[in-house]
Amino acid sequence: MKSVVICGSKKFKKEIGQFVDKLKELGVFVYEPNFLWLEKWSEEEWSKLSDDIRKFVVMGLAYDHFHKIKSADAVFIFNKDGYIGNSVNMEIGYAVALGKPIYALHNDEELGRSGFYRKIINTPEALAESLGYAVIRPGKKKIVICGSMRFSQVMVYAKEDLERMGFEVVLPKNTELYLEGSDFLKQREASAWEPMEGAKRKIDNNLIKDYYDKIAGADAILVINNEKNDIKNYIGGNTFLEMGFAHILGKKIYCLNPLPEEQSHIYQELIALQPIIINNDLSNIK
Repeated sequence: MKSVVICGSKKFKKEIGQFVDKLKELGVFVYEPNFLWLEKWSEEEWSKLSDDIRKFVVMGLAYDHFHKIKSADAVFIFNKDGYIGNSVNMEIGYAVALGKPIYALHNDEELGRSGFYRKIINTPEALAESLGYAVIRPGKKKIVICGSMRFSQVMVYAKEDLERMGFEVVLPKNTELYLEGSDFLKQREASAWEPMEGAKRKIDNNLIKDYYDKIAGADAILVINNEKNDIKNYIGGNTFLEMGFAHILGKKIYCLNPLPEEQSHIYQELIALQPIIINNDLSNIK
């Protein structure tokens, strides 16, 4: 299993300590900041030291953490509310130079830093899973994935990630037939089904009622709404219907991306369904 080093300001000492303790409970090997265990010197004790000694102490602590970054498999930046101090900024640069994967607690307005973040991770559990640890979540939750079959490949990737996070996942029927490059998809795109043909297929296979039943038996739905037909964050008729089912049934509705403002004919109704926008970050699904 992989190890991780935690970088962050000592102003967040309490929160970082709690985060580290939870990681250790999950079995993660953690290189922690030295301020979690180093006793704080009093101002009087510190003032008695010469400038050279103080400089030597500070450099020693910095090099100690550099060694931890070099030894760890991954780096986690505890940047609560996006805050990055000078020391952490330097540590990020060192991690980048070493080619270490970098994860962060929150987004960063500075693109020169955030561009190097592999993923935003808000919980110890999600970080442990990203590092390859199996996290057992009590009462495994079931999620139904909804969306245009044009997004079938994304659905499969989302299913794999969610299962690693401990969820049970349901995909639309025959999703694998629609994967990019499949013979079925090529035939369908070449023939361009007529509307009545698509409706007949849904009636014959009872697809609408079948998916309603699956949503009824789940805890939440995840809507995959990427770009389609030049419409950003597209939500089709079937998916809109399924979101309505979930809302009436009292299920959580997660959307991978923001709602499609271009689809003005249903935009107000989509807002009224009160979906949770996760901004392409599955760790926001609870």
